Amino acid sequence: MKYRNLVAAFLIIGSLCFNASAGCGKWVPRATDYLQDPMMDMIDPASNQPISEASASQTASTNIQSKPAAANLSVVPKIDISGKWSIKLNSTTNQSADVILIQSASWADDGKDRIQGYGSLFENSLITPLTATGSLSNDTLDLELKPSANNGDSKSNKKYVLKMALGQKYLFGTYEIYSQNVLDEKGNATATRLGA
Repeated sequence: MKYRNLVAAFLIIGSLCFNASAGCGKWVPRATDYLQDPMMDMIDPASNQPISEASASQTASTNIQSKPAAANLSVVPKIDISGKWSIKLNSTTNQSADVILIQSASWADDGKDRIQGYGSLFENSLITPLTATGSLSNDTLDLELKPSANNGDSKSNKKYVLKMALGQKYLFGTYEIYSQNVLDEKGNATATRLGA
């Protein structure tokens, strides 16, 4: 029993005193322990690491290559359309929708923000839940409203496609109603921001 305790103590002390190892009995520093990225170093003003000539020329060539792409981007900021909106379809039928839209920034190359939401479609005395999806560019909102399926209701086969010009509290544009991918109706639409 004494030998077992002595061996256990020896192993514990030996492992605590042993240098760091990489599994082969020898400590090996790896190149991936500390990554250097000249682009990130430029962003961090607290970075005091010198940039080598190779990384400086690489950064310069990257900046030169990215300038033409940046010149094509419009500097007009997008408005935030997140919130509650009331959409009026100006047609022969009495149709409108109240939707809550959520805007999220896009990482896609097209530069368009993604829009999603939900709400209610009002037609005469019927209220149908709906979902909204779309995209937002600097000057246009493309929105698709789809009524939810209610027990095989014919509205579940419809989709409302809106193209709206942007304003702070109002949106103006056109709509098209498709039933089973066939154009049923089109006209003008207006949307008003509700609340704040």
